[in-house]
Parts: sequence; structure tokens; C-alpha cells
Amino acid sequence: MLALINLLTSLPWRLLGVFTVASALFIGGCHFGENRINAKWDAEKNQIAKAVSDREQQVSEITTTQTTINQEISNDIQEKAAILASAQHLLDRIPQRVRIKPPSDNGFLSGISNDTAGVNADAADLVSDSGTTCQKLADDAAQTTLMLVEFQKWYRGQTAEFNQGRE
Repeated sequence: MLALINLLTSLPWRLLGVFTVASALFIGGCHFGENRINAKWDAEKNQIAKAVSDREQQVSEITTTQTTINQEISNDIQEKAAILASAQHLLDRIPQRVRIKPPSDNGFLSGISNDTAGVNADAADLVSDSGTTCQKLADDAAQTTLMLVEFQKWYRGQTAEFNQGRE
């Protein structure tokens, strides 16, 4: 036992104290650094989670807006189809051809006159025979009317929004 006490007294206590303090500081620094890094990682995870949440909300809003727009377009198309169907019913009652010659020569209606001497026959025939029918012209006129009505609705809406913005 005496040998052990002599050995302990021969060790430099200062060196042992410095080693103990250095070890304590090293271990404390490791824990402090670990806590700082974990705090930064947690903050970064929270930022990423918030960004993902914001993006999902934005996508949800865009999807809702697109669904609303698609529904409005679908409703407009159905409404226009109904209008076109009712217009088609009226157009079906109108004769779809021009009468070139009267069915009988009873004198009520005269046929289309022949070319006059001063007019070239080719220039007088302005309607081409490219397959355009009266039905096609009537359908085009109905579609154009519907587009004009929708443009007028859009213009009224834009004017109302503009006037509200100025108030």
C-alpha cells in the first residue's frame, strides 16, 4: 500500500487537474455544439414543413379555382347548346333553299333573270359552289350570335369590375 501512496504522490497533480478540466471542457463543448446543431436542424425542418404546407395550400386553391372555372365553362356550353337547339328548331321552320324557277308558270313569281348584256356571266355568279349550304350559314350565324352575346356579358363584367375598383 505504501508503494501505491508513493506512486500517487509522485504524479504531478497539476497535470492531472489540467487533464480533468480539459476533458470536462471538451465533453461540455461537444454537448453544447450538438444542441446548437440540433436546434438549427429543427428550425430548418420547420421551415421546410411550412414551405410544403404553403405550397399544398396554394395547389389546393389553384385546383379549386380551376374546378370552378371548368364548371362555369361546362354550364356555359350546356346553356349555349340549349340556345342553339332552340335556335335550330326555329331555323328548321325557315326554307333552306332559294327558288330559282317557280314550280309553275302561273305568273305569281318570276324566275331569276338571265344575264344582262353588260354583265359578265362569271362575275354575276359570286356564290361559289364549294359545298357551303344554307344550313351551314345558318349554324355559323347562330354561333356568331352566341359569341357576341358572351362577349357583351364579359364586357359588362369587366366594366363593372373597373368601376368598383375606381370607387
